Amino acid sequence: MNAFEKANADPDAVFEKLRSIGAPEVDANLVVSSILQDKTCMWMNNDPMPVEKANEINAYLASFGFEIYVKISPVPGREHLIWETKRKRQA
Repeated sequence: MNAFEKANADPDAVFEKLRSIGAPEVDANLVVSSILQDKTCMWMNNDPMPVEKANEINAYLASFGFEIYVKISPVPGREHLIWETKRKRQA
């Protein structure tokens, strides 16, 4: 059973919500894929998005109990963002 089935969530609906928060299409797809595959991932993108939106994305993902969260970091001196999906640490 994958994380979406456990949370009774629809991957397409999560994708659309991530897009409505402001995540570019490629990034939203990779976040959903990370959740489906229960894998961490790191990538770089030059699509604009305020890094503060990561908090909104993470609050949304946490509402389902997903074990994955998003970290977005600007690349100094470039108009790129590094996106990471990470697993929450178990207490």
